[in-house]
Amino acid sequence: MKDIEVQAVLEEMEIVPVMQVARDRGPLAFALTAWCYEFGARISEPGMQLWKDVDLRLGRARPAHLKQGQKPVWHPLLPFCREALPAWQAMAVNLTLRPEAARHLFPSKIRTGRCYVCKGIGERERLKRDGKRRYHDGTKTPCNLCDGTGVRWGMAAPEAYKIVHGVLVAAGIPNGRNHPHVLRHSIITHLLNAGTAAKVIQDRVGHRSLETTLAYARTTEQALAELEGRLASRGIYDTWRK
Repeated sequence: MKDIEVQAVLEEMEIVPVMQVARDRGPLAFALTAWCYEFGARISEPGMQLWKDVDLRLGRARPAHLKQGQKPVWHPLLPFCREALPAWQAMAVNLTLRPEAARHLFPSKIRTGRCYVCKGIGERERLKRDGKRRYHDGTKTPCNLCDGTGVRWGMAAPEAYKIVHGVLVAAGIPNGRNHPHVLRHSIITHLLNAGTAAKVIQDRVGHRSLETTLAYARTTEQALAELEGRLASRGIYDTWRK
């Protein structure tokens, strides 16, 4: 993995203005931007997300990731998503959509295309596990994203990119940091800085390897600056005398 540039991360103080712009642009922009940040979604992933994996009553979701290293598990919704998703759901139920599209958290507004998970085949190779080893045994299973049709009904990456990029630009984020992927870098960095366990972050954002998550910790200036303070808070130096 290439080193992650610290400057390709939004500061904590920059997130609120971004979300304010997104909220002003309407429920879709707010929900999509909040999802990309709080679940570290790659821009092609919101179109994979299904409503059945979002539980607004319990305030949790099971995020779908293209490179999911572990079996998807439920994660709590954070404040932006807790506000944005109910408003988006209220609007989405009034949209005229085919049933195949209505099941998606973020349905496509343009003509459908080839499912990018199964590449239009309608089937995916079945993944087997043997302890920590993961392998394909040659058998196939219908693609759960397109119900075996090979057709995409969720939002395409260019649609999502246009919306989120527009929000970042309008919020005054400069070139080099106003691409949607910066939200993914940002939430990982912010959670690490807040002391969140790397394994929790790995599961939430869909890293296959824990080392990928830990690579972010090595690039955060705040983590380096707080190194001594974190040790001191654990009592490491309490009995030390020069």
